Amino acid sequence: MKQEICHAFCDSISVHEIPGGLGISSTMFQANGDPAGVYAIGPDANGLWRLDDGGWILPMVVSSGYDIHSPQRRDALSAIITSGGLFLDEEGLEIHSAMLKAPEVPAAAVRFFFDDLSGR
Repeated sequence: MKQEICHAFCDSISVHEIPGGLGISSTMFQANGDPAGVYAIGPDANGLWRLDDGGWILPMVVSSGYDIHSPQRRDALSAIITSGGLFLDEEGLEIHSAMLKAPEVPAAAVRFFFDDLSGR
């Protein structure tokens, strides 16, 4: 059973080379109907990678009517993002990870999808 579950998860993920890294998408969908995905940007000159939401999570939340700038929502958003070890680019409304070594990227991508994109 474990192997079948692992295959089901793997079959729901696709990885494509894009300029500057990898596009990772899944069969999970955003509220607007687009597949949920993240980008693995890298490697940089030091061989490090960064995961990035591509700026779709927070604009979707804002377009749904949530005021992410109210003190309560800002605190909640900050708690969610930092608890996942992520960072917020407030200007671009993008969520991204710290710089990662290549072997850390796969597990971090899974956490990004299931912990952080799920609104945990």
